[in-house]
Amino acid sequence: MKPPKIMDKNKLQELEDSIRNASPLELVSKLKEAELYDKKETRTVVDEVYQEFEKSGNLVDEVVVPVFMSIADGLLESTSATRKLRKKGLTASRIVSQCKSFNYDQVETDTIIPDGYTEWKNVGDQTREDFTQYSENTRQAYNRGEYEDKDRLNQYKQDKFDNNGGRINATDEYTGEKNVYQYRSNPDARRNVEKYKHDHQAEVDHIVPLKQIHDQLKGNYALTDEDIKNIANNDTNYALTSARINRGAGAPGQGGKFDMTNSEFVEDQRNREKEGRPNLGISEEAKENMLQMEKDAQKHINNDADKAILANITGQGTGNTKEIWGKSASNAANQSKDYVVGNVILFIIKPLYYEISDIFNNGLKEGVNAESTSQAFKIRFGRVKKYVLDNALSFLGDNVWEFVKGFISSLIEGIISLFVGIFKQILKVVKEGIKVFVQAGKVLFGKQASQMTAAQKGDAIIKILGGSVIAICGIGIEALLNKIGVTEPWSVILSTMLSGIASTMFMLLLDKIDLFSVKAEKRRMRIEEIFDERINDIKEAEKTFDTAAIETMQAHKVQFASIRNGIQNAIDNNNIVDINTKLFELASFMRVDLGYKSQEEFVDKFDGMEIAL
Repeated sequence: MKPPKIMDKNKLQELEDSIRNASPLELVSKLKEAELYDKKETRTVVDEVYQEFEKSGNLVDEVVVPVFMSIADGLLESTSATRKLRKKGLTASRIVSQCKSFNYDQVETDTIIPDGYTEWKNVGDQTREDFTQYSENTRQAYNRGEYEDKDRLNQYKQDKFDNNGGRINATDEYTGEKNVYQYRSNPDARRNVEKYKHDHQAEVDHIVPLKQIHDQLKGNYALTDEDIKNIANNDTNYALTSARINRGAGAPGQGGKFDMTNSEFVEDQRNREKEGRPNLGISEEAKENMLQMEKDAQKHINNDADKAILANITGQGTGNTKEIWGKSASNAANQSKDYVVGNVILFIIKPLYYEISDIFNNGLKEGVNAESTSQAFKIRFGRVKKYVLDNALSFLGDNVWEFVKGFISSLIEGIISLFVGIFKQILKVVKEGIKVFVQAGKVLFGKQASQMTAAQKGDAIIKILGGSVIAICGIGIEALLNKIGVTEPWSVILSTMLSGIASTMFMLLLDKIDLFSVKAEKRRMRIEEIFDERINDIKEAEKTFDTAAIETMQAHKVQFASIRNGIQNAIDNNNIVDINTKLFELASFMRVDLGYKSQEEFVDKFDGMEIAL
C-alpha cells in the first residue's frame, strides 16, 4: 500500500490562498478552518484503515480469479503443446499472478522451481518417456524362461510338504483346503479319479504373474533383469495351489488363473457365475483371500524393488550406478534449462503485460502524457526495453544460481521417481519437508528477515507449509483418481484443478483466521505510517500557513497604517470628504458591509427613505 495522503494538495493551496486573501477580521477564522480541516482528514483516513482491514476483501481477486486459473491449469494439461509450457514452469496461475503484481519500481527475482506438484508432474513426464525408451531399446523382451526361477519354485513346494507333518495332502493357500498332493506318482486316490485326474496336484503359482511384474518394472533403468527375476521369485509372491486353479487342469472350460492376476481371475469367476457359465465353484471367502494375497504380494514386490533400486543407486547392487546417476543428472539439467527458458519468457512478458493493461486502464497516450500515438508507443516500448536491459545482467546472474537449485531439486525428484510404492511417497514427503525447512530458513534468517516481525515470519512459514501439504495432496488426489479408474490425462487434469482450488481455499482460510494476528499488526503499522505522514504534512502545512499568515499580517499592517495616516491627515485638515473616503476604504479593508460604499450612495439611500416623525 502506498503512504496515505493526509492533506489534499489542491485543498492546501485553497487554504493558503484564503489566508492570503483574508481581511484582518477573517484571518483568525481562516486559520481555524485550516486546523479543523486537518483534524477531520486524519480521522477519515484512520476510519478508512479500519474499514480496509475489516472488510471481507475482493472475492473476485481472492477467489474467483485463482479458482478460474486453477481450472485453466487443469484444462491446459489436455494438450501436449500446453504441457510443454508447464514443463517450463509456465502455468496460467503463475503467469497471471506475476504479471498482475509486476511494476517497474519493484523488481523481484523469479523462483525457477514451481510448486511441488507441478515439479513432480514435470519430472514424472520425463521419467515415463525414459522408461518407455529404455524398455524398448535396452530391456530384453518378456521371456518366461528368463524370469522364472524353477529351482526356487520347487524348493518352495518342497518346504510346504516337508513341514506338513508327513501328511499326503497340504493346504491350498488360496482356498484354505487341505486337498493338494505333491507328486503324480503318489496321489490322493480320493481325488485322483479319471474325471478329475491330477487336478489337485500341487503347483506353485506366482501371485502377481511374471509378465505383470516384467511390465511394471521393465522401464526402470535402475533395475537389472537379474533384479526383476529376484523380485518376482520371492517366497512372498508364491502360493501353493492346485493345478485346477492354476491352469484349469481337469476342468476344461471352467477357467484357470494362467497369466491372470488374482483380481482378474476372481473377476472372471464372478462373471462366469453371474452369467451361468462353467466355473470352478470357488467360495467367496477364497476369492477374498486371493485378493488380499495379491495386495500383500504387490506390497512386498514394491519393497523388494525399492531395496534393489537403492542398492544400485548406492553402488551396492547389480546395476550400473554411474549410468543411473548420469541419466538422472542429464534429465535434471534438461528440466532446469526448461525452467530458465520459462523464466526468460516471463521476464519479457511481464513489462509487456504491464503496458497493455495500462493502455486499457489509462489510455494509450493519456497513461504516459504523450502528445501523439507514435510518441506513446515510443515511450511505452522504451520503458520495456529499458527494463529488460537494466535488469538483464542481474536476472541472468540470479538464474545461474536458480539453475543450480533447480538442477538439484529436479535430480532429487528424478531419483525419487525411480522408486515404487509407499517408499516413493515417503521420499516425496521428506523432500517437501526439506524444501519447507530451507524456505523457512530464508524467512527466519534471509535478507528480508530483519524487516519482518515475528508474526509475519510465523504467518509466512505456515503458508509455506500449507503450500507443500497441498502439493502432496495433489499427488495423492491423482493417485486416488487412478485407483478408482480415472486414467490420464483426466486424472492429471482433475487433480491439477482440485489441488489448485484447494490451495486457493487454504490460503484464503489462513488469511481469514489470521493465526499470528498479522492483520492487526499490519493495521497498527499502517496507522503509524499514517501518523508519520501526518506529522510531515502538519510540518509542511505549518510552514506554509505560518508564512502566509505572517506575510498577510505584514501586508495588513502596511495597508492599515496607510489608511490610518490618511484619516489623520483628513482630520488635521478638517476635510470631511477625505475623512469619509478613508472610512469607506477602512470598511472595505476590513470587509465590513455598510450597505453603501461612498458619501453619494449614503445620501441617495437616505433621500429615498421615509422618516417617521
